[in-house]
Amino acid sequence: LHLSIRRQRQMCIRDRVNNLDEKQRAFNRGAYAAGFYTLALLEEQQFSIDSFVDAVNQLANCYPLLKPKLLKALRDCATHDNAVNAEELEILSAVAAVMDSPVPLIGDLK
Repeated sequence: LHLSIRRQRQMCIRDRVNNLDEKQRAFNRGAYAAGFYTLALLEEQQFSIDSFVDAVNQLANCYPLLKPKLLKALRDCATHDNAVNAEELEILSAVAAVMDSPVPLIGDLK
């Protein structure tokens, strides 16, 4: 479960955030929101689309009451800079669909 969450968060921030410190802040925001305080950011070469798909499928099988918390944490990762682009929204929506859960509200962002 921890590896699934880590891969999910990293796919969310991989393409948009270039600065490693900014990536770490985005990752930590999502991980902390989910209650995972000891997760570490993987190196980019350690994950792929296939590993992301596997991770999301594993998350789809988690305890139903945990799903909203994980999706809100993914949302927090995506919104770390107070903006959500189309790719981030698509990833969040796709993960929510696979998990058979509603997309968490985004709120007022840029």
